[in-house]
Amino acid sequence: MAHTTNPASHGLPRRTAPTSPLDDSADLRTTSSYDGIDRITLQVDGEIDLATVDQLGDTLDIAIAKGVRQLIVDLRGVSFLGSDGLNCLAEASQRAEATGCRLYTIATQPVVVRTIDVTGFAPALRLRGDPATVPPPDLAL
Repeated sequence: MAHTTNPASHGLPRRTAPTSPLDDSADLRTTSSYDGIDRITLQVDGEIDLATVDQLGDTLDIAIAKGVRQLIVDLRGVSFLGSDGLNCLAEASQRAEATGCRLYTIATQPVVVRTIDVTGFAPALRLRGDPATVPPPDLAL
Protein backbone atom coordinates (compact mmCIF):
# COMPACT_ATOMS: atom_id res chain seq x y z
CA MET A 1 0.00 0.00 0.00
CA ALA A 2 1.09 3.54 -0.55
CA HIS A 3 2.41 5.57 2.35
CA THR A 4 0.92 8.88 3.34
CA THR A 5 1.60 11.02 6.36
CA ASN A 6 -1.17 11.48 8.89
CA PRO A 7 -0.77 14.63 11.02
CA ALA A 8 -2.38 12.86 13.97
CA SER A 9 0.30 10.18 13.88
CA HIS A 10 3.15 12.66 14.34
CA GLY A 11 4.55 12.10 10.87
CA LEU A 12 4.53 8.31 10.97
CA PRO A 13 3.58 6.66 7.66
CA ARG A 14 0.08 5.24 7.34
CA ARG A 15 -0.86 2.65 4.73
CA THR A 16 -3.68 3.58 2.40
CA ALA A 17 -5.47 1.50 -0.20
CA PRO A 18 -3.93 1.68 -3.66
CA THR A 19 -6.09 3.05 -6.45
CA SER A 20 -4.06 1.80 -9.41
CA PRO A 21 -1.07 -0.40 -10.12
CA LEU A 22 2.27 1.23 -9.55
CA ASP A 23 5.11 1.28 -12.03
CA ASP A 24 7.59 -1.49 -11.49
CA SER A 25 10.82 -0.53 -9.78
CA ALA A 26 14.15 -1.41 -11.34
CA ASP A 27 14.60 -4.24 -8.82
CA LEU A 28 11.12 -5.79 -8.97
CA ARG A 29 8.90 -6.51 -11.93
CA THR A 30 5.37 -7.87 -11.76
CA THR A 31 2.96 -8.99 -14.42
CA SER A 32 -0.43 -10.53 -13.93
CA SER A 33 -2.87 -12.63 -15.86
CA TYR A 34 -6.54 -12.97 -15.03
CA ASP A 35 -8.70 -15.82 -16.25
CA GLY A 36 -11.76 -13.56 -16.11
CA ILE A 37 -13.54 -15.60 -13.46
CA ASP A 38 -11.69 -17.23 -10.59
CA ARG A 39 -7.90 -16.93 -10.82
CA ILE A 40 -5.16 -14.32 -11.01
CA THR A 41 -1.56 -15.38 -11.55
CA LEU A 42 1.00 -12.81 -10.49
CA GLN A 43 4.48 -13.29 -11.96
CA VAL A 44 7.16 -11.66 -9.79
CA ASP A 45 10.75 -11.15 -10.97
CA GLY A 46 13.68 -9.55 -9.17
CA GLU A 47 14.39 -8.98 -5.49
CA ILE A 48 11.80 -8.66 -2.74
CA ASP A 49 13.31 -6.60 0.05
CA LEU A 50 12.70 -3.41 2.03
CA ALA A 51 13.06 -1.29 -1.12
CA THR A 52 10.44 -3.24 -3.11
CA VAL A 53 8.05 -4.68 -0.53
CA ASP A 54 5.52 -1.83 -0.77
CA GLN A 55 5.28 -2.33 -4.52
CA LEU A 56 4.61 -6.03 -3.99
CA GLY A 57 2.07 -5.29 -1.26
CA ASP A 58 0.20 -2.85 -3.50
CA THR A 59 0.13 -5.34 -6.35
CA LEU A 60 -1.15 -8.12 -4.08
CA ASP A 61 -3.83 -5.83 -2.62
CA ILE A 62 -5.08 -4.93 -6.10
CA ALA A 63 -5.23 -8.61 -7.07
CA ILE A 64 -7.10 -9.59 -3.89
CA ALA A 65 -9.57 -6.73 -4.41
CA LYS A 66 -10.62 -8.29 -7.74
CA GLY A 67 -12.60 -10.85 -5.72
CA VAL A 68 -11.13 -13.99 -7.28
CA ARG A 69 -11.16 -17.33 -5.52
CA GLN A 70 -7.50 -18.02 -6.20
CA LEU A 71 -4.31 -15.95 -6.38
CA ILE A 72 -1.13 -17.64 -7.56
CA VAL A 73 2.07 -15.74 -6.75
CA ASP A 74 4.78 -17.08 -9.03
CA LEU A 75 8.18 -16.36 -7.46
CA ARG A 76 10.26 -18.47 -9.86
CA GLY A 77 11.90 -15.26 -11.13
CA VAL A 78 12.72 -13.95 -7.65
CA SER A 79 16.42 -14.01 -6.74
CA PHE A 80 16.07 -12.74 -3.16
CA LEU A 81 13.25 -12.88 -0.60
CA GLY A 82 13.91 -10.84 2.52
CA SER A 83 11.96 -10.97 5.76
CA ASP A 84 9.88 -7.93 4.74
CA GLY A 85 8.80 -9.74 1.58
CA LEU A 86 8.02 -12.92 3.47
CA ASN A 87 5.85 -11.01 5.93
CA CYS A 88 4.14 -9.21 3.04
CA LEU A 89 3.24 -12.54 1.44
CA ALA A 90 2.00 -14.01 4.73
CA GLU A 91 -0.17 -10.95 5.43
CA ALA A 92 -1.54 -11.02 1.87
CA SER A 93 -2.42 -14.69 2.34
CA GLN A 94 -4.41 -13.80 5.47
CA ARG A 95 -6.16 -10.90 3.70
CA ALA A 96 -6.98 -13.18 0.77
CA GLU A 97 -8.42 -15.84 3.09
CA ALA A 98 -10.67 -13.22 4.68
CA THR A 99 -12.21 -12.58 1.25
CA GLY A 100 -12.63 -16.25 0.35
CA CYS A 101 -9.53 -16.34 -1.84
CA ARG A 102 -6.71 -18.85 -1.52
CA LEU A 103 -3.16 -17.68 -2.16
CA TYR A 104 -0.68 -20.19 -3.58
CA THR A 105 3.04 -19.51 -3.93
CA ILE A 106 5.23 -21.05 -6.62
CA ALA A 107 8.98 -21.01 -5.98
CA THR A 108 11.94 -22.95 -7.35
CA GLN A 109 14.95 -20.74 -6.58
CA PRO A 110 16.76 -22.50 -3.70
CA VAL A 111 17.33 -19.28 -1.75
CA VAL A 112 13.62 -18.40 -1.93
CA VAL A 113 12.37 -21.92 -1.15
CA ARG A 114 14.80 -22.20 1.78
CA THR A 115 13.65 -18.86 3.22
CA ILE A 116 10.02 -19.93 3.10
CA ASP A 117 10.71 -23.43 4.46
CA VAL A 118 13.08 -22.47 7.28
CA THR A 119 10.71 -19.82 8.62
CA GLY A 120 7.79 -22.24 8.65
CA PHE A 121 5.67 -20.22 6.21
CA ALA A 122 5.42 -22.97 3.55
CA PRO A 123 2.00 -24.26 4.69
CA ALA A 124 0.48 -20.78 5.10
CA LEU A 125 1.72 -19.74 1.65
CA ARG A 126 0.72 -23.10 0.11
CA LEU A 127 4.20 -23.37 -1.36
CA ARG A 128 4.48 -25.36 -4.58
CA GLY A 129 7.40 -26.01 -6.93
CA ASP A 130 5.24 -26.33 -10.02
CA PRO A 131 2.11 -24.37 -11.01
CA ALA A 132 0.61 -27.60 -12.36
CA THR A 133 0.23 -28.80 -8.74
CA VAL A 134 -2.13 -25.95 -7.82
CA PRO A 135 -5.69 -27.29 -7.74
CA PRO A 136 -8.29 -25.60 -9.95
CA PRO A 137 -10.22 -22.81 -8.17
CA ASP A 138 -13.39 -24.91 -7.89
CA LEU A 139 -11.45 -27.51 -5.87
CA ALA A 140 -9.29 -25.04 -3.91
CA LEU A 141 -11.80 -24.02 -1.25
